[in-house]
Parts: sequence; C-alpha cells; structure tokens
Amino acid sequence: MSKAFGYCDPAFAKIGDIFTKAIESEHELGASLAIEYKGKTVLNMFGGHKDIKRTKPWEEDTIVNVFSVTKGVAATCIC
Repeated sequence: MSKAFGYCDPAFAKIGDIFTKAIESEHELGASLAIEYKGKTVLNMFGGHKDIKRTKPWEEDTIVNVFSVTKGVAATCIC
C-alpha cells in the first residue's frame, strides 16, 4: 500500500486528507504537493512510487517533468 508523508498545517487538513486518500488509493502512481499561504508553507506532502512496478518509493526530493503546469497558473492570473 502506498503512503503519504510530510507536513500539513491543521487548518489545511481537508487538503491533506484528499492528497493522502489519492496516494493510498494507488490510483496515482506518486506525487508531491506544496502549498504556501501568506508567505508560510502550510502543506508539503509526498507519497506513492516513482516507478510503474511500485518498487521505488516517491521521496521528498523526487524530480519530475512539469510540461503543462503553466497553463493553469496563467489562466488563474488572467481571470
């Protein structure tokens, strides 16, 4: 079973729970999520695996490609 690790401020527990459930469901292979609010890190979590055979755990510093991430950010800024 995949597990989620990291820090989550209690005020953001709902987001932490959603991330944890996504990782533990094993629907997602592996992921990281970090949220800053008003200059403070309120969530920094990671979990799952970094290989399709699920033999290598996702680590706090696992590097990934972020091909289309800027589209959502740009759309948010424009609106």
